[in-house]
Amino acid sequence: MYPPAPLDRCTRLDTQTTMRPVIRFTTLLTLGLAACGSGSDLAPVPHPPDDFAFAYASPSCAPWDGRAVEILLTEAPSADPEEVRPQLRVAIYPRTPELEGTTYRWPADQEMATGARCEADSCQTAPAGEVRLSAVRPDSTLEGTVTLRFDPGDVLTGGFRATWRSRRMLCG
Repeated sequence: MYPPAPLDRCTRLDTQTTMRPVIRFTTLLTLGLAACGSGSDLAPVPHPPDDFAFAYASPSCAPWDGRAVEILLTEAPSADPEEVRPQLRVAIYPRTPELEGTTYRWPADQEMATGARCEADSCQTAPAGEVRLSAVRPDSTLEGTVTLRFDPGDVLTGGFRATWRSRRMLCG
């Protein structure tokens, strides 16, 4: 099932591969970002792909206007991750309400997911990839792993813990 509510923080992996909240969102009038939090009761997750340690998830629309979930991974925290570059963009197109324990592969499972690496004003689509959603936490965070295959020697893989960001979507 989709996470129920937005979160007010983003998380990042430290060098020990343990997730810790480091930024809490405050009002945009006060620069949008506040001081670091301390500690976390969340279990460790695998190291993020490259330096893409900040993750955000939100509802989106599939190419055929069905429901989708977009996951953005960035190198820095942001109140507007859509605008941050570089970034990894992953979209999954769930066929059921449940997300937890689901794996999405492409091109093997056509029309199930897609991924890309975005720099500046352009994105390079990964011809193959996999997204595994291992947990949907009570605080609405999505945990999982992602693998994006661009070429045989150009593969990005790692874990994420994505902060859920609600937004209104009109698909269809």
